[in-house]
Amino acid sequence: MGGLLRIICLVVWIAFSAKAFASANVTGQWDFDHGDLRATVGTDLEYFGDTASQTTFPVVLIAQEGARVMSFGSNSIQQGFLMRHGANPNGGGYFVNQYTLIMDVMFPTSSTGHWRALFQTDPFNHDGNDAEFYVSDNSTKLEPNALGTEKHFNGQLFPDTWYRIAFVVDLTAPDGQQLTKYVNGVRVGTQFISGGIDGRYALGPTALLFTAGISSPGFTQPGYVNSIQFLDGCLDEESIGILGSAKARGIPPGNAAIQISDVRRDGSSVTLNWTGRNGPFRVQQAADINIPLWQYAGGLFTNFNATIPFNGSSAVYRVSEFQPDIRVGQLPGDAQVLPTKQIVQSAGQRIRLSGRPVDLALSPDGKTIYVKNMLNVVVVDVASLNIMQLLNYPQNNGASMHGIAVSKDGLHVYVTDAINSLHEAGVGTNGMLSWSRSISMIGADTDPCGVALSSDGSKAYVCVGKSNIVAVVDLASGTVTKQINVGIAPWDIVLSQDNSVAYVSDWGGRRPLPGDTTALSAGSQVVVDQRGIGSSGTVSIVNLISNSVVAEIPTGLHPSDIELSSDGSTLYVANANSDTVTVIDTIHKIVKEIIQVRPDSQLPFGSASDAVALSKDGKDIFVASGGNNAIAVVELPNAQHTNSLVQGFIPTDWYPGSVLATSNILFVASAKGLGSVPPVVNTQIGSMNIIPVPNKESLSKYTARVQENGRVPQILKAYATATAPKAPVPVPEKLGSPSVFKHVLYIIKENKTYDQILGDMSQGNGWPDFCLYPQNVSPNHHALAAQYVLLDNYYCNGVNSADGHSWSTEGYVTDHLERSFGGFTRGYPYGDDALTYSSSGFIWNNVLAHGLSFRNYGELYVSGPGGNTWLQIYAAYTNGTQLQFANYVNIDSLKPYCSTNYPGFTLTIPDVVRADKFIRELKVAQSNGFWPTFNIMGLGGDHTVANTPGYPIPTASVADNDLALGRIVEAVTKSSFGSNTVIFVIEDDPLSGWDHVDGHRSVCLVISPYTKRGQTISTFYNQTGVLHTMEQIMGIPPMNQMDAMGPLMFDCFTNVPDFTGYTALSNNIPLDTMNPGTTAAKMTAEERYWAKKSMKLDFSKPDAADDNTLNRILWHSVKGNVRYPREFAGAHGKGLKKLGLVITKTSKDDDDD
Repeated sequence: MGGLLRIICLVVWIAFSAKAFASANVTGQWDFDHGDLRATVGTDLEYFGDTASQTTFPVVLIAQEGARVMSFGSNSIQQGFLMRHGANPNGGGYFVNQYTLIMDVMFPTSSTGHWRALFQTDPFNHDGNDAEFYVSDNSTKLEPNALGTEKHFNGQLFPDTWYRIAFVVDLTAPDGQQLTKYVNGVRVGTQFISGGIDGRYALGPTALLFTAGISSPGFTQPGYVNSIQFLDGCLDEESIGILGSAKARGIPPGNAAIQISDVRRDGSSVTLNWTGRNGPFRVQQAADINIPLWQYAGGLFTNFNATIPFNGSSAVYRVSEFQPDIRVGQLPGDAQVLPTKQIVQSAGQRIRLSGRPVDLALSPDGKTIYVKNMLNVVVVDVASLNIMQLLNYPQNNGASMHGIAVSKDGLHVYVTDAINSLHEAGVGTNGMLSWSRSISMIGADTDPCGVALSSDGSKAYVCVGKSNIVAVVDLASGTVTKQINVGIAPWDIVLSQDNSVAYVSDWGGRRPLPGDTTALSAGSQVVVDQRGIGSSGTVSIVNLISNSVVAEIPTGLHPSDIELSSDGSTLYVANANSDTVTVIDTIHKIVKEIIQVRPDSQLPFGSASDAVALSKDGKDIFVASGGNNAIAVVELPNAQHTNSLVQGFIPTDWYPGSVLATSNILFVASAKGLGSVPPVVNTQIGSMNIIPVPNKESLSKYTARVQENGRVPQILKAYATATAPKAPVPVPEKLGSPSVFKHVLYIIKENKTYDQILGDMSQGNGWPDFCLYPQNVSPNHHALAAQYVLLDNYYCNGVNSADGHSWSTEGYVTDHLERSFGGFTRGYPYGDDALTYSSSGFIWNNVLAHGLSFRNYGELYVSGPGGNTWLQIYAAYTNGTQLQFANYVNIDSLKPYCSTNYPGFTLTIPDVVRADKFIRELKVAQSNGFWPTFNIMGLGGDHTVANTPGYPIPTASVADNDLALGRIVEAVTKSSFGSNTVIFVIEDDPLSGWDHVDGHRSVCLVISPYTKRGQTISTFYNQTGVLHTMEQIMGIPPMNQMDAMGPLMFDCFTNVPDFTGYTALSNNIPLDTMNPGTTAAKMTAEERYWAKKSMKLDFSKPDAADDNTLNRILWHSVKGNVRYPREFAGAHGKGLKKLGLVITKTSKDDDDD
């Protein structure tokens, strides 16, 4: 064959018979052939612990044949081999209740006085938590050195002898048949195991090998393992018999893996043949097995063979099955993929709700739950979990961020809206609600939030957010009788038992003092840090006799939900912008503890501790962790520990924002629920989760589910730093390694889905019927996607510009934006509300903090066109005349880095003007030889101004944006900086369009000399992944959990550059094609109708216009009289009609209005 040809087969063993896999599939296998913990099938093992346990991979003899095995040492508490087994929940429960575990093992000595731990279902190996499967010691009665658990052991294992052992678990089986044990293919015993379905022996997503949570000597003695196999069901006795005894080649994985069966070289090519799996397949090659730098050879192969070029004298090959990346939407097992790439798979039961539920209240008799939803109060019967009523708010107002209460007698329900009112509803004998009156707060658009009722039912105390007061409402007269000044943006309020004291969470903190750095929020000056981000949180303690604040206690940022202990001595405060709970001693008025609430103590900010509930026995608090889609269980100080301890996390749906606790049930309002369904982001499905309080065994497994689904391992990995020098690559694998790029240009556009722009591209997963701006309208978008990479599995994390620009620039969205969809009464933020921003800051704060340079072209500020019309500005541009405009930057720390030449957001200035301004600055940079490392650009003309007279038609606006983008890309790629610059182009949100995959799917372009050419990439990417990739390129760490979990965009790049610059394409639609009514020409009745609708919309900020109206206008402006898809219309949860959604067997629906 000439040069040496070595073949690495991912899997080399013969398949089982079909019968063997009738009830179980191999979801994980580990064979140690490569001297490490990599998986043959599934996910690699991971060791955690310290160096006390030494793991080596010697070669030994098994049945007279050599085999590389793993030698494991002694493991104890919080040590072991973490196994991600890959099985989905089964057996009718939340966890894996039916499974098979097979091992080839050998212990060199007898188990004299020692038990040998094999398998631990507690994935955290907590202290005192015994393992599940053991080899008993030699003093065990009847059968020493045998397999089993719970004092039942069978099948003796002799020292220094290899055995193939198997455990078959069926927790649905009758008593006495739940566990069957095999040695060398022979059944040696069947026994009872305790706990039942979802009990002790059930599995979460992870488990541990060769360890126990027992520190006593001998429970995890050293041994050897050659092969481990996990199956997602119960393998039958005949199949296990076929497996026989331990062999050097390990356990046959059947068709779960691939066997390279034949390799032939013919001159300059190599042909490989293989068996196993279903395909399609990918082939990788490397030159050196000792330092394997794997490169893909060719594309996808649909048959069981491939012919690839052979270069050099030596090659190593491996074959794997191509697994398409997940997409946003439904997964097996009632799981849902979110645009963050997190997965929600909530515990307990679920009630689906249209819109975003933000608060809960329980009737005094415990029989009814009242859900404060965006546009209505949802009445739920606790016993049946049936929705009894949907009651819209008076005047069709929306809900405020927080605030619902039930009178002590259960006859009245009070709820605040997002405008100015406290609404009272009477409870009828049938349990139905009916509005009885609305009580206005003093002032207009005051943003009332939390509400508390006096014990005698005579008064209501209302947090009035924009007025920074607590309003005292006399319920007899229905009037505000007093206003008590508190801190900034009061959010929640609770009363002492004697009603003499009120505790108020001041979401915006204390009022500023002389010398404080301040910024504006909803009309009030608030305390901020040097970045311009709100930096204060407080609780006001109010004497209700004197109606004055007697103490102000500092808390974390965004203090939100508060809970008072039954004896009134302790107040618990959830701090959403700090991931903490502040514990206040109300007697001495001091902070006695700050509890950090994150699924891993090493995580950065991002958990969003936004709600808290106290257990009925007062021993625990339950904390809603919006960023982790979970409820934290925190054990309060007791005889065993003087500080509170986070015991674990319970999975919920997306962004839990309210939690209530009874003696054994948790009720959780998950604001974003299941996310959205295709084709628009407006079809948001919120939810209420009803979850039994778990025991410690279940809590550990729930916690593992929260960590795996919440991408905690990926977050922690994102902060790993390089330990050795590496050659520059486009996207380094670890922080500290160099990138080939020295400059980043980040362009943020406005409001388009993938299908809306690129749905006509046949090489991607598009839907032409939803394409409003095809190639004729946006030739540069199409050319850039075709010439570089077409990303057809990319998503915006958010849904409109209020949260879209936060996701785009902060990689995070605070509790304010997640809760405000009932009405943005504090304002629709676009760089002008200091309390809206994340405590982890903006991307430019991160850049500057690490000593890099930065320039801002138009992002997060607006411009005034100086009284000129769009046509006047466009005419001046075409004539080469310069017109004046003014930029208004509200973030003081951002001002020094903003271009004074480049306009901010205004739809009166064409994007080609912006392109011209940028290109002029770029030319100056070339002449100076300096261009900043990080450059951000707002290019939002594709927002359009609908059919407003005096502005271009929507397709002309998009054409303007397209031409500007093409010219900017051409200028950069052909500049002196082009060889080491990468350009990322995204939409801030997908609000104005439709998409057949999911409403979050959007447009992302990646342009550089190292970007792959002419390829469609279907890897899951999102906005936070773009941020993470840019940070990795610049060598700076992620800002928070969300951008840290964002997938790095490795698949977009190649190490072989193509320095050919891009040439912009001309527009096909004249940019000054104006809307009807711009001139004196007579309009048709239809044109006049849409013009009037357009003129009523607010285009002063991105997405300030009503999206339903705007989307209708855009649809008809392009599609003419083609039917508007009204069944998918409506603001984010507003006015949604029933969508015929698929309801899972554990879910109920709310029969939306």
